[in-house]
Amino acid sequence: MLGLTRGCLLLTTATTMTSQAYVHRGLSYTRRRHQRLFSSSSSSLVITQSNMIPRLETFQQLISTYGCPGSSSTDWTPCDGSDKTNLHPLLLPLLSSSQDGERVISAVVTPYTTSKTPLPIVESFRGSRGLNLLSLNSEHLLRRIAATKDTEGVASAVNDYNANLGSGLLPPELDNTYLAGDVDKLGYGVDKYLSLRVGPFPDVYYNLALSHKETTTRLIAAEAANGKFGGWGGSFRRYGRLLEMTGDRADEARDAVLVCFNLPLYTVGMDDADFLEIARIAGIDGGFQGLRGFVDKLREKENSDMMKGSQNSKSPQDAVLEKAGKLLDETSLSDEFTWDSVRGELGALYREAGKNEVASFVEC
Repeated sequence: MLGLTRGCLLLTTATTMTSQAYVHRGLSYTRRRHQRLFSSSSSSLVITQSNMIPRLETFQQLISTYGCPGSSSTDWTPCDGSDKTNLHPLLLPLLSSSQDGERVISAVVTPYTTSKTPLPIVESFRGSRGLNLLSLNSEHLLRRIAATKDTEGVASAVNDYNANLGSGLLPPELDNTYLAGDVDKLGYGVDKYLSLRVGPFPDVYYNLALSHKETTTRLIAAEAANGKFGGWGGSFRRYGRLLEMTGDRADEARDAVLVCFNLPLYTVGMDDADFLEIARIAGIDGGFQGLRGFVDKLREKENSDMMKGSQNSKSPQDAVLEKAGKLLDETSLSDEFTWDSVRGELGALYREAGKNEVASFVEC
């Protein structure tokens, strides 16, 4: 089993490395160049589908008609977002799968969300421990659908995507039509086109990394994804997997997945297997019980270090938000958890931190 001292040291190093660009515990991971992606006429935060997704009808129509690349389901139906039963409290549901009625595509709201924040799009299911990141924002996912279907000769997808562009809902760099044939014109295939001309997608970056036969090139490509999705544990989990696949980088693979413990744990993935994968690579035995024990010891070490250092290094608001983050972590790893059972406590913490709109959102 991984020694606690080594684990804490690696986590401290990882935090220093990544905190330069991201605020992990609050999941304030959206990169600066995306912070003004969408505009709003009001600074007040009203968390509804129509207020948070710029082209909601187009978003739901394209996914329900053409599917959602990167997701595990092929059959999606728009939903009004009101049924959040046993879904992660920070999710705003947008579509549900008609295959089993349990899987959902949602936007992620955080305590740092504003009316101008582009929301990440994720897949999850009712009772899932975490989330599978699909796209850093809704518009990138829509353009991916248009480009992908264009390569398959589905002209209607391009037409549907272009239909209401140019209306001023989006910034100029996104408010332009997709030209049929763009992927073929570039000449590198759809995955390369997406990474160069649209935006980063976790599964695309992983596929591009796997496409490289030379180990060093493969790992460089995988490491690049960590910078694109730095606030998401799933990126570091996949990076650790690729390192492990080389056969002689076990220590590096372990170091990579340890970064996940400095991020919101629900960002590791949506399936139990995703969490067990980081445990296995990190050398943590005992399944979820082992994971809980490891995280508990890390938190004890953090608290001890805090008491030895400056006790006034965090503002009261940051301290409360960190407590909320720990509650979400604990619920992700619990064998008896239900997300519904923590909504009240989570909402109270957000309200104490002055995040009243987010508090009301998670409580209902």
